Amino acid sequence: MSAGFAAKYGFVHIPKNAGTSLVGTIRDNALPILVSGHAYPSRQAQEEIVVLRDPVERFVSAFYYGQTYWANPVNARFDSADALAVAAADPGHPLHAIAWHELGNTPQDYLMRDGAARDPQTVGGVATRLCWVYEPQSTWLSGAPRHHLRHRCVTGDFRSLLASIGMEPVAELPRLNASRNPGESISWAARNFLESLYADDYRYLRDHAIDA
Repeated sequence: MSAGFAAKYGFVHIPKNAGTSLVGTIRDNALPILVSGHAYPSRQAQEEIVVLRDPVERFVSAFYYGQTYWANPVNARFDSADALAVAAADPGHPLHAIAWHELGNTPQDYLMRDGAARDPQTVGGVATRLCWVYEPQSTWLSGAPRHHLRHRCVTGDFRSLLASIGMEPVAELPRLNASRNPGESISWAARNFLESLYADDYRYLRDHAIDA
């Protein structure tokens, strides 16, 4: 193990990327993999593992996650992830400001959503622009992770990784903390906005040849 690292392998839990399922599997199987939560205070493992997901698919999942587990007067104003993205994209849209309260990470955003202001969420000790579920995945990649798992085939990728590093195989990962997702179509206007919002994510996936 390299000096300064708490573990050989570490899993960085990026929100809405099957992390809860993977963390449960790591713990249930007593795998020697350190888990870093959403706040990711620092790089603690020599080789980091992450799950990456198509950014638009992740945005849709985040929206329905909010409506399922954190229903509030803000996300209730939108009947779809597409409607949220369209409103956020257009400064002239009547729900533009409301859309950014749904996405945002300021005390005022939490006041609007939850009825009480609270401190912003942070990654590496720095407040993120958006709340964790909407924040770009690239925010969690500062440690230059060595191992990339694809969300769409996370069980297979995780089994392959375990085999390559000499760990015992695991069963199919459970679907934990999943949200209702109708598989909606995303309009051109929404997709254009999301591709801009998540430009760093798309760049990372492209640079590392990851078909997430």
